[in-house]
This record gives sequence, C-alpha cells and structure tokens, in this order.
Amino acid sequence: YSTLQLQTIMNVPCNQVPSESSATDLFTQLMFLESPIVLFMIVFTQLMILEPPIRNSCRHLTVTSFSRSRFASVDWLWERAVTDTRYVSNLDINWIQISKIFHQTIKLEAHQTVGILNFNRTEVKEWQSILTGVKPISLTVEPARSDITWNNLFPEWIDEEQQSEVPVCPRLPMPEIPKRSHFGVIAVKLPCQRSANNWSRDVARLHLQLAAAKLAASSIGNSVHVLFVTDCWPSPNLFTCKERVIHDGSVWLYRPDLNVLQKKLQLPAGSCELAVPLKPQ
Repeated sequence: YSTLQLQTIMNVPCNQVPSESSATDLFTQLMFLESPIVLFMIVFTQLMILEPPIRNSCRHLTVTSFSRSRFASVDWLWERAVTDTRYVSNLDINWIQISKIFHQTIKLEAHQTVGILNFNRTEVKEWQSILTGVKPISLTVEPARSDITWNNLFPEWIDEEQQSEVPVCPRLPMPEIPKRSHFGVIAVKLPCQRSANNWSRDVARLHLQLAAAKLAASSIGNSVHVLFVTDCWPSPNLFTCKERVIHDGSVWLYRPDLNVLQKKLQLPAGSCELAVPLKPQ
C-alpha cells in the first residue's frame, strides 16, 4: 500500500455515507490492515523510504557548516582563537613615536625587512601602514608550557655534582626563522605586569626576549636593531645598556652585538642547568 492509498483509507470524511460496494471494499481493506505482519511491513517500508533523505539532509548540513567554518570564516576563527594570556600586552602603542624612530634613526638596506612578534592583527596593520616600501613579516612562537614557572628556570639549588640527576632547563620553544629572510629590525611587544612586585620574573616576558635574540642573531653579518614595546625594562643580561640606542616612553631600541648575542644564546635560559656540565650527558 502506498502512502496515498493509506491516506485514502484512513481519511474518509465523517459526513460522507459510503455506498454498499465501497463500504465492503473499505471493510476488506481495514481487515487486511489489522494483520500485525502487514502493518509492520507497511510501517517499515515507510520508514525506509522517509529516513534516508532526512539522514542525507542532516549530513549535508553538517558538512556545509563545517566547510564554512574551516574555510569561508577563517577570519572569524582567528579573531576568536584562544590566546595565552601570559603573552598578552594591553599597552596602547604610540604609533607616531614609532614612525618617527623608524624614519629618523633606523636605515634599512634594500634587502632587509622587519620582523614583528607578539602583535595582534590590528597592530600588524598599523605596522604595514607606517613601513613604506617594506613588507613586515609577522612572526610567531609557540608559548611555553603552562607548568613552567620562574622557579623552574631559576631554582635556589640544583644538583651541580650530578649525584642523583643531571639538571636540565625546561624547553622554551624558539620561533622558526623564515628562509631567505634578512631582518633589519626585530620588533617585539612585551607583556608587563607593572603592578606586581616581581614583574621582572615573568616566564612569557623572558621567553619573548630570548626569541627576539634568536631572530636577531640569525642575521649575523648585518646590522640589526631590536625594538621592544613595553613599559618595563628589558632584560639587561640579554640587551645591555651600552647597546641601547633610544628609550622614549614605552619604546626601547637596541643595536646589539650579534656575535656576543649568539654566545649568550648558547648558555642555559636560567640557573636551572650548568653551562658546562661536570659530567658528559
């Protein structure tokens, strides 16, 4: 029995008086429908007919929604990406000040570019607007593990004689250096918890400065400036006072000795490890 036939049988108007022959046919059909096997076959057939389109429709909607979120709405996902709050700086940047420093102090060679690290999308666009004739390269670095603390990097005591274990510093990821890139400037925005008494003991802050040093040292043989945007003093162990060119408000410009900087990067990140182990590892 088709759907139309079932509707015809079950939807007889109440005010319609059937003829004797039609009443007999209707009685026969209803008796036929009372058989459990027949009823089961009819219901099963209807479910098999109706179910696949519904299932396919749901699958189609799922794929369409997924495709749109993965490809058509990349910007939407980027804006809502989970950010490690340890690396976030809410400092309002004085772009006029930075533009002035670039045009008056920094002279890029024709083959050099600017690497920018830890700036959000809006700030990247600002960099693109003030750098005339130079396309900045937006750099990224993987955040340090959340369980790495300052005490892990600078413990009060380590097993220097290596009697029980060989002390090793936690790994701080370094940025990948783009191929054929010649940096003239490395610009980094550093977080600064100025209200905290131990603002200098910040793992994310140290991590970003080590990443900046790594990027600058990769351009050894060239003149490279490192520009920090922060309210807090950069680490003098990595970037010394004599290497500082300008300090104006929240802008710190350095011209480090890249040979010395490269040697510093070969040392452990903190006191968590011996620079020269007593025993081979």
